[in-house]
Amino acid sequence: MTGAKQLCDPGPDGIVGTADDNCAGLPDAILLPGPDGKFSDAVRVPLSNFTRTITITSINASLAQIQVVVTYSSGRWTGRTYTLTTNISNFS
Repeated sequence: MTGAKQLCDPGPDGIVGTADDNCAGLPDAILLPGPDGKFSDAVRVPLSNFTRTITITSINASLAQIQVVVTYSSGRWTGRTYTLTTNISNFS
């Protein structure tokens, strides 16, 4: 994955990053309770103002670093960014 990508609707299987993702149609969304406070009439809020960048860097033969950067804009806050960085190894 190169550069920032839109958060896609995960498709029927509900798993992001698989062949049935709906990137051309709907952005991913969160569901909020409807006016009665229940999810039976949930309100779908699209995450069209969010992007995600995933970078995987090899540190050495047994260690990799994964960095996920999520950027979004909301109202007067444009370009807010959250970064998660972790390391993963082939040893347990």
